[in-house]
Amino acid sequence: MKGNLKQQGLAMLIMVFMIVLALTAYMVSGLNSESLKRSRESKTASVLEQAKVALIGWSVAHPQFPGTMPFPDRNTDGDYDGNSDCVNAATLDYPHLIGRLPYATQTAPCVGIGAAQYGLSDSFVDGEGEGLWYAVSRNLIRPAGLGALVINPATMNTPTFNWLIVRDKNGQVISNRVAAVIIAPGRVVAAQNRAGGIAGAAAYLDSAVVNGVPYSNVNYAVPNEDFIMAEDMQFVSNAHPSYGQPYQFNDKLIFITIDELMLELEKRAVREARTALRAYYLASAPLAANRFYPYATLLSDLNHTCIESTLAGGLPLDNVAATCSHPNVGLNAFLPAWFME
Repeated sequence: MKGNLKQQGLAMLIMVFMIVLALTAYMVSGLNSESLKRSRESKTASVLEQAKVALIGWSVAHPQFPGTMPFPDRNTDGDYDGNSDCVNAATLDYPHLIGRLPYATQTAPCVGIGAAQYGLSDSFVDGEGEGLWYAVSRNLIRPAGLGALVINPATMNTPTFNWLIVRDKNGQVISNRVAAVIIAPGRVVAAQNRAGGIAGAAAYLDSAVVNGVPYSNVNYAVPNEDFIMAEDMQFVSNAHPSYGQPYQFNDKLIFITIDELMLELEKRAVREARTALRAYYLASAPLAANRFYPYATLLSDLNHTCIESTLAGGLPLDNVAATCSHPNVGLNAFLPAWFME
């Protein structure tokens, strides 16, 4: 009798041990899964930030046309190869302005025939291993064959085309001055099919209905197309009152406003002006004791002609018709061509 009781007690201990072991394994599995999810989300956030910095840097440092942005990498040439797939002005349409973020180093007519187009040099992928997508404002791309873009504070506030719009998870406008949007598509949701690697935007980017209003990151049909930073589907219940069902959205995005871009362009312009002034000074006379800087121009003078004895004002970019006592030409001889356009 005592032996049976001992056996029953031992069996009970083994059963309890197995239950505890199973619960522990379940909890560890859940923790590992949650940890992996957080790791992937952290990588996506980091990669989006890196891509934003790289794209701004590419635009600002461009040797011929600072401020211009590359055309996206689209699948119309049969693949996503990292190249910027530009078009000419006659065939340009808004769907040409959304695709994958280009990264390849190449030469292409997107920035002028014969002008080098330097890629972002890094193929950015999100936490799920998917390449980043990208949409750019019509104001900042240069179709093959057209002249240089003019990007300055005046054109920034009175653009030829309205800037892009980014909305928050409630559909409210975060910014209507967006120059470019970078999107991490995440894993496949709903009926998306990315087989073959050349699927279009609908296989990667998502749509959502928020408070009865449909939004989509797939389409680009108007100059001020909107993109939404909607709530991730993992946080939306089937009974959520604000989101239309079935709710299938996991895009993560970051954006660049024209104000952010202009701030960096202004920094480059200042550096170029400083370099030019130094070059002007060194070229003004052989002996250091005889060297001088140019007189300034009036800020209101569209010809940028220097004015005798004017010590503060604008840069004298054109000094040919000037009557200043300083004989050599204006700073245009020392500045890059884009500075004066």
